Amino acid sequence: MRYFFLSAIVGLMPLVAGALTPVEGILLGEAVTEIQQDPLSLVFTDIYQKSEDAEFKKVKNYQAVIEAGSFFAEQCSMLGDVTYSTTWREKQAKRSVVSALQYIGLDTAIKAIGAYAKNLQLAETEYNNLVSNIMGQYCSENVTVMSLKTIRKSLEYYYQNPEINILPNVENSPYVTEAFKTGSLNQETRSRELNYAIKNFRAFCSWGGTSEDYRLLSPYLKNPVIMSFVMRNMSGFRYTWDDEAKKMHWKNNSPDAVRVACNDLICRQVSAEQFEKQFPTSNGSTGVGTDINKLYCQHFRYLDYDQKNTIPEVKEWIKSIDIEEPFLESSFFVSLMTGVPDPFMIQDKFSLSSSIVKSL
Repeated sequence: MRYFFLSAIVGLMPLVAGALTPVEGILLGEAVTEIQQDPLSLVFTDIYQKSEDAEFKKVKNYQAVIEAGSFFAEQCSMLGDVTYSTTWREKQAKRSVVSALQYIGLDTAIKAIGAYAKNLQLAETEYNNLVSNIMGQYCSENVTVMSLKTIRKSLEYYYQNPEINILPNVENSPYVTEAFKTGSLNQETRSRELNYAIKNFRAFCSWGGTSEDYRLLSPYLKNPVIMSFVMRNMSGFRYTWDDEAKKMHWKNNSPDAVRVACNDLICRQVSAEQFEKQFPTSNGSTGVGTDINKLYCQHFRYLDYDQKNTIPEVKEWIKSIDIEEPFLESSFFVSLMTGVPDPFMIQDKFSLSSSIVKSL
C-alpha cells in the first residue's frame, strides 16, 4: 500500500470524499443528503467508519482516482487539438469547466474551515472575525456559482454544525505507521491545515468568472486528477464501490454528478438536461468528456499565475507566494477530498523527517 501514499508526493493527486450535506441544501432547508447534488458524495458513505474494511475502501479509492488522473494526462499524447466555431463558444466551455471546479472547491473549503475551527477550539468571536476577513478580502463580487450571502451563511453554519469527517484522518488505518498517525493528528499539523484550507478558499472565491484571468486557480487547473474528477462529473459519472470485485468503478448517467453551465458570465449548477442544452461542444465533438480532456491538454495544463494582467490585489498575493506554495495548496486540497493526510502538512514546508517518510 506504500506506493499509493507516496504518489501524493510525486504529484498525482486524487479528488473524492465521503458524503456530506451540500451548503445550498442546508440554507434552503432541503438538507436531505440522499437526494441532494453534493460534489463530496460521489464515492461511498462508509469510508469513515471505524473499521479496517472502511480503510481498505479508502485506499482502493485512492488508488483508483490516481490511476484515473494518470490516464487523463496520458490522453494528451493521443488527442488532437480542440477548436470551436466561435471564440465565444470556446470561452463559454472553459468558463463552465472552471466554474464546476469553483463550485466543488468552495463547497469543500467552506466545510473544512468550519471543521478545523471547531477542532482547534477557535472561539466564536474569533471565528466570526475570520469569516468577515476572508469574505471581505478574498471573495470576488462576481462569483456566481454561489452567492456571497450563501458563502457567508455557509461558513457560519459549518462552524456551528461542523462536518468533522472532512478532516483528513488515518487514525484507524492499518496501512500507515503510528508515527504518521500521530504526526497527522497533532495540533501543529491541524493549525497548518487550517491555514491551507483558507488558502484554498482564497483561490476559489477570488475567481470572478473570466476565462482571461483565472487568478489563483492555475495549480488546481493544472492537476490532472482534479481535472479528471471535474470532467467525469460534467460527463455524468458517479464513482461507486463494487463489493464483489473489491474496487471502485465509474457509473454513468448519475443524477448526483456536478454539472455547471454558463450564460455569459453567470454560471449555475444545472440538471443533466439543461447542461446538455447549454454546454458548448467543440467542432466534431465526440462527447463532453473528450472536449474537457482536450481543453486540459491544450490549455489548462500549461497555466501559470498571470501576474501581469490580473487585478492589483491578486498581483500582491502572487508576489507573496513562495515557490512551493502552488504545489502545497493543491496537495492539501486533494487531501481534504480523499480523507488521506498530506505528508507535507505534518512537517513545515519540505522538511519531512526520515521517520515520517518511512511511515508512508
